[in-house]
Amino acid sequence: MTRAFLKSAVAAVALFGASAIAQAQDVTLTLHHFMSPKSPPHAKFLEPWVEKIEAESDGRIKVELFPSMSLGGKPPELYRQVRDGAADIILTITGDARAVVPFFAIEILRIALLLLVPGLCLWLPWFLAG
Repeated sequence: MTRAFLKSAVAAVALFGASAIAQAQDVTLTLHHFMSPKSPPHAKFLEPWVEKIEAESDGRIKVELFPSMSLGGKPPELYRQVRDGAADIILTITGDARAVVPFFAIEILRIALLLLVPGLCLWLPWFLAG
């Protein structure tokens, strides 16, 4: 009885695994950023990273690079482009996020105040919450 159950379980797992592999689909992601294609972050980090992703996924994951704001807009708008689905991945600076994600503005203020006033960490959470 135990062997029959074990064989059934192994067969079910193998069947499920085979169907999951058969259903794997190719994915193409867009990466948008503000830097030139000749800039070191693009040429020495992003391009090799994209090649590694594609190689390790056996070509199932592709990443299209869009440097120099080539999908349009200005650097502060990159966060909105991800939110709206125009790009899947962005590379930007956190200062641009304050207009879109108010939490960043609060977090930047909190960190600045904590660095200036060491005892502030005791009452700042109540101040920001209220």
